[in-house]
Amino acid sequence: WLRFSVCFWHTFRGKGSDPFGFPTISRPFDDESDSIENAKRRANAAFELFTKLGIEYYTFHDRDVAPERSTLKETNEALDEMVTHLKSLQEKTGVKLLWATQNLFSHPRYMNGAFTN
Repeated sequence: WLRFSVCFWHTFRGKGSDPFGFPTISRPFDDESDSIENAKRRANAAFELFTKLGIEYYTFHDRDVAPERSTLKETNEALDEMVTHLKSLQEKTGVKLLWATQNLFSHPRYMNGAFTN
């Protein structure tokens, strides 16, 4: 009854670094930009891997799949565009979203906790 899933952050956004070393992962499909086009390339690569490996579920944080913009409105628009793209990939491949959540830890605004600043 436990469902195996691939975490988008660890598999497609992590750089392979740790406290003792520099990033070791280079992804040819990722130009390291915060563009929507690059976010879509990452998603396309993810779903290609999911289907090749027979993965049924995936997970993500909001900032894993859509870049943060200069305003909340623009950020929400970017997330909405990526949700539409991800939904189309899900429908095309049959891969399902197991869970999605918010990244409330990496931006300095959360330095005292997600809901305390």
